[in-house]
Amino acid sequence: VQIDMMHTVLKTLDNRHVVIPNSIVVNSQVVDYSSEETRRLDLTFSVSYDNDTEAVKRVITDTVLADSAVFKDPAPFVGITEYAASSVDFTAQVWCKTSLSFRLREEMRAAFDENGISIPYNQLDVHIKND
Repeated sequence: VQIDMMHTVLKTLDNRHVVIPNSIVVNSQVVDYSSEETRRLDLTFSVSYDNDTEAVKRVITDTVLADSAVFKDPAPFVGITEYAASSVDFTAQVWCKTSLSFRLREEMRAAFDENGISIPYNQLDVHIKND
């Protein structure tokens, strides 16, 4: 919004003004997610190890392509990004209109539920040894 001698004023997406001393601004990276109409959105979804990998990739791909805000070109990328302690993490990289993130996460949860894909919760297996 404004750059003065001592500070810079930014306006957030939720209409708040943030005042940052210029000493911080010149030594920091500032990322503006709202200046472009389109951007690549990286979404990570954690699913249970019990789910079929190809089925999960298909559901994620079909769900993102069904949203009119997602661009078909370049095509979305979906792949496994981590084998975590309690989940297999898939990341979807999609080019889209900037305002898509929240809606797509909700659509993905509904698609997982419809296709029997379970979302894990942290769990701990305890093994008791009798000596």
